[in-house]
Amino acid sequence: MRAIVLVDQNWGIGKDGEQILYLKDDLARFVRLTRGHVVIYGRKTMETFPGARPLKNRKNIILSRSIEAGQWPDRDAIVLRSIPELHAELKKLRAEAYLEEEFFLLGGASLYHELLPELDQLDVTYVKVSKAADLYFPDLDKNPNFVLSECSREFSGQSECGTEVKYEYRSYRRRRESQ
Repeated sequence: MRAIVLVDQNWGIGKDGEQILYLKDDLARFVRLTRGHVVIYGRKTMETFPGARPLKNRKNIILSRSIEAGQWPDRDAIVLRSIPELHAELKKLRAEAYLEEEFFLLGGASLYHELLPELDQLDVTYVKVSKAADLYFPDLDKNPNFVLSECSREFSGQSECGTEVKYEYRSYRRRRESQ
């Protein structure tokens, strides 16, 4: 399984129930990476999506104890109540020939923390500013279980409020015993 996340330089990801920052080019990259794949996220993360609905053109797995399945007949969405239910569903999807790299964890913070031991790859948009945050992603640069495997050149982009922001794309992989 892999995760996709945008972090600031302090590994902040959210503030008051919202992502700390939105970048147009990063959103386009998110669509390219996840379209046609399985996306896994919690209810609060879904509430940040357009219309607070499951994403189009993806198999959506929503972990929530408070929403009911079948609310979105036009979307491919499954609602699960627990991590053990998620494991059972992923096992079924693997049997249907879904590959491990096709499972994307999108958040939120509690799912990132709980499922970090199961992640093999993390696609991080690393924004070179410090934003006010009350939710954080684990600092992968300090985590001995992960290694930075790829880092893009630096990009400049406009945030949703028009501020110029510098950022880079980083890929982290689970460290193997021989590394």
